[in-house]
Amino acid sequence: MTELRLIGLKVVAALAVGLLVFDRVVITPGLARWQEQSARLVALRKDVQEGRALLAREANIRERWAEMQHRDLPDDGAEAENEVFKAVARWGRAGRVTFTGLSPTWRSYDNGYVTLECRASATGDQAGIARFLEELETDPLAVRLENFEISAVDEQGRRLNLAVRFTALRIESTSGGTP
Repeated sequence: MTELRLIGLKVVAALAVGLLVFDRVVITPGLARWQEQSARLVALRKDVQEGRALLAREANIRERWAEMQHRDLPDDGAEAENEVFKAVARWGRAGRVTFTGLSPTWRSYDNGYVTLECRASATGDQAGIARFLEELETDPLAVRLENFEISAVDEQGRRLNLAVRFTALRIESTSGGTP
């Protein structure tokens, strides 16, 4: 009988060791892989959902891209500068400001675009300078107001100086004109 108990204990011990090894070798790694796979599936489902949303907006995105390309500066540098100078003159007339200086500088970027950075100085009254800045900000030309500084010329503050820096965008030509 003791021999049977000893054999029974050996079998139970072997079974326990076998289950422990089975857990460490098969079950635990399997559950870990299952969780990793579940996380990957969640990420893939999110990517697919975002992709479908992007495809649904494709026409709108292409339309906006075409509009951006239409509003950017021409490829010819002299023509582009002339277009910006005309816009500055238009903004100045709308605000009734007088320009005392305007200096353009071209800057190239690796991302496929070029900017014409302009620094301008002007004088005018408060309403005129406000109108000038509004015209600059709302112009259909691809222009961005970078910074400006206003200072008083007279003690009453009726005449003001405006120092402004803005950039105009030119998108480099791409194959097919699409993003």
